[in-house]
This record gives sequence, C-alpha cells and structure tokens, in this order.
Amino acid sequence: MCLVERFLSAVPESVEGTMVSQVRFALVVSFSLALLAIEALPAQADVTVNQRFIQNVTIVNPCEPGEGPIALTVEGHQVTRAMPDGQVIIHFNFHGTGVSASGTEYVINQTQVRVVTGSGFTAEFFIRRVSKGSNDNALIDRTLTSPPPVDVVFDVKCVG
Repeated sequence: MCLVERFLSAVPESVEGTMVSQVRFALVVSFSLALLAIEALPAQADVTVNQRFIQNVTIVNPCEPGEGPIALTVEGHQVTRAMPDGQVIIHFNFHGTGVSASGTEYVINQTQVRVVTGSGFTAEFFIRRVSKGSNDNALIDRTLTSPPPVDVVFDVKCVG
C-alpha cells in the first residue's frame, strides 16, 4: 500500500460520502503539490572528491617566533563539490598535533573553504593553534580573493 493510500485510508468511511470525497480530493491535491515542490528543489552539487589524508608539516609560530618551528602531524579531510552553476567549492578540515623546537606541545585545528568560479576564487582559512603549555594561542583568519592581483586579508591574534 503506497503512502497516499495509507494516508487516505485513515479518513473514516462513516463520514458522509461527499465530505469524504472532498477531503480525499483535497489530500490528493495537497500531496501532489508537495511532491511537485520537492521535484522543483535546486539540483544538488556533485561530490567530485571526498578524501582523508595525513600530512607532516612544519610551521612558524607567529606568536612566539623565537621558540623555533613547530613540527605537526595533521589529519585532513577534503570534500570538493561541482555546483550546478559551474562553481567548484572545496572544503578542508584539518586537525593536528605537534611539538616546537623548544618542546612545547600544540594542537591545531583549521578549516578552509575555497570557492572557484570561471573568473577567479575566494579562499577563507580559520586556524586555531593552541599551546598545551604557557605560551600564547594563535587565532589566525586569512582570506584570499582573486582575479589578480590577489587580495589578501590576514589577521593573527595571540591570546593567553
């Protein structure tokens, strides 16, 4: 029994015939319109890349440069979607841990969103690098916009 038949069979038969017919007609029309609305939703983006990876990277500590570089092991996840309008949207999530040259341990979380169009791109980076010791934590927001020249907005906050 289909969903519509189950729904309509819930209407009691003891109600006058014309009222049952009107209710059933109204329910069928409402259900049909709802199905049409679902069909009219915009096309979904096709996922072209969905991958996980591990990377070893070395970064400079923007809050404590004298502490030396931080060696990180980072697990990343990338999802790339091709949008119906031709744009490509790339999402990255990173989580990693590492140690500076002076022995301070760090945890890093980063998200990136890149939107590539036929004429350029926009990329937003949000990085949170947290010290497990007494050193400052780094909150880094960065935005790149193109076509050339590339416009870069870079903000670093060192917080305790």
